[in-house]
Amino acid sequence: MHDTIQHRLIECGEGPQIWQWTTQKIALILRTIPTQIPSQWLLRPQCALWPPTRRRAVMWILANVVLFRTRPNQELTLRDFIAFTQANK
Repeated sequence: MHDTIQHRLIECGEGPQIWQWTTQKIALILRTIPTQIPSQWLLRPQCALWPPTRRRAVMWILANVVLFRTRPNQELTLRDFIAFTQANK
């Protein structure tokens, strides 16, 4: 398996659980359902039509996912990610 950015962000280790949690939070912000949040948004968010406050919130969450998941230690859990985002507020 190649170590692509997509793989590192949402496919390996706790990636699926972290992405599921993330989509739930983004869906709340955008007033939609989690299945409407494509994984491609991690690399190319489609936010031009969102109001500025929601855009900033979603971009902050996505940036934290990328920052957290590209760290060297891939053994980090969803609990670690939640603590990481709370510490970055």
